[in-house]
Amino acid sequence: MSIIYDALKKTQKNRESNLSITSSTIPVSFSIQKKKKRSIYIITTLAVALSLVFYFFTPHKEPIKVTQKTVQAQPIKLNSSHGLVLDGLFVSDTNKVAMINHQMVRIGSVINNMTVVAITSKSVKLKQGDQVFVLSPVV
Repeated sequence: MSIIYDALKKTQKNRESNLSITSSTIPVSFSIQKKKKRSIYIITTLAVALSLVFYFFTPHKEPIKVTQKTVQAQPIKLNSSHGLVLDGLFVSDTNKVAMINHQMVRIGSVINNMTVVAITSKSVKLKQGDQVFVLSPVV
């Protein structure tokens, strides 16, 4: 029986030596590549999972529909009876200035409760509420 017992022990030692792989027998580059692949797999999985969570669990808002009504107001020509006199106009590529009642006004200025909306080389458009007025120089 000792021969069988010795043979079994020898076989078991051979098996253990073949199965036990130490870190010195694994190439370093192989273990690093395996770690890189694992980390890339984990990062990719997390990115996909987060994208799906954000897509399915964030509320989707409907776009706001804007309707616009355009009303064409007919300009009314002003004369000196309205209390406004166009003294002069200065129009260039970068500047548009008008002199009304000896006051210098630009687009957006308010004079006599009227807002200057446009200045051209021949006239000034003023707006009061829904009414649009055109002021031309007195000839």
